Amino acid sequence: MGGDRYTILFEVFKELFQSEEISVFELRERLKRKGLLPDENSVRKFYYYIQKLEEEGFAISERRGKRKYLKPLLGTKNSIVLGSRWSGFITFLLLALPNVYRLRFGEELRKFSEHLLGFDLTEHLSGDFFLREMVFLPQRDLFETLGLLVKALRHNWIVSALLVEDKAVKFVPKHLHFRDGKIYIFGPSPEGDIVKLRLDYVKALTAVGREEKAAAWALSPELLYESNEKPFVFGIAFHRVYMHAGKNDPDIIFPTQYYAKMDGEYYIYYLLGFTGDRFAQKFLTILYDEIIEPRLGMLKRVDLIGDFYPKPPHRLEENEKRFLLFLETLEKHLDLRNAIVKRKKLLFRD
Repeated sequence: MGGDRYTILFEVFKELFQSEEISVFELRERLKRKGLLPDENSVRKFYYYIQKLEEEGFAISERRGKRKYLKPLLGTKNSIVLGSRWSGFITFLLLALPNVYRLRFGEELRKFSEHLLGFDLTEHLSGDFFLREMVFLPQRDLFETLGLLVKALRHNWIVSALLVEDKAVKFVPKHLHFRDGKIYIFGPSPEGDIVKLRLDYVKALTAVGREEKAAAWALSPELLYESNEKPFVFGIAFHRVYMHAGKNDPDIIFPTQYYAKMDGEYYIYYLLGFTGDRFAQKFLTILYDEIIEPRLGMLKRVDLIGDFYPKPPHRLEENEKRFLLFLETLEKHLDLRNAIVKRKKLLFRD
């Protein structure tokens, strides 16, 4: 499993904190053993984040001989000094991880959250299938607000959020969602309505009270998606020789992947798809040898999807209808791309 931007950043921070002090060489080797640094590009990301963690005051370094050693600046794993900015930074790292990473390292993430934040924040986090990256450094001012939100979430505080249009909204923060490079906050208002806010639209946050009795509250996954984004199951296939260089184990190749198996010379992957443009655009970023229509065997394994995404319909026929809509949308985007390529070829020849 190659490491995307935030997975590498999170693992760098986690290993650094848990080790109290570690050489950059050993840190790099640990990430390589986890399969997070498979190529030169991912190694460059690794060194980039080492540098940025130092520049932003999250870590300090010391050179001894030929090796460079790092220490986290929030304290050690046995003596934590955690302010709102640190809480916000850690929350951001947990929030921006791909859902496939949450599924693979869920227990480890829960323990990490409990140790650093004092409770299991991962139960209150989710990420979209289209993980468009948030620019790390320019957004660092939001860490303070995010840290205050996490504190309110832990203690069931009622908060008043002052928005950029100078409107104040009262609610109890219950859930954080990362979508299209933005962080969204969900929670009930005192009147019982569902409040949805974008973090970068919040100018100030003030605690104004506490829920007398914390009611059970669950966010329906359907609320995290557009009304035209309906889930369905389908699959894709890769030939083992051309796509995996003869490896024996299937990779994690797509955010909504929930099952993989070897079938003869092909790796078969079951995916949760969505109707609408966003999923089709995301799907254009991967290669495949075959697209497989919805099948009953795929529906029998939908429990593996977990709570990260809304569940597809139980009936195969409804999945097939949505799959057809997806193919039509995918064809539209492919035609647009092909038209751009053809136009560019004509202009270049002239």
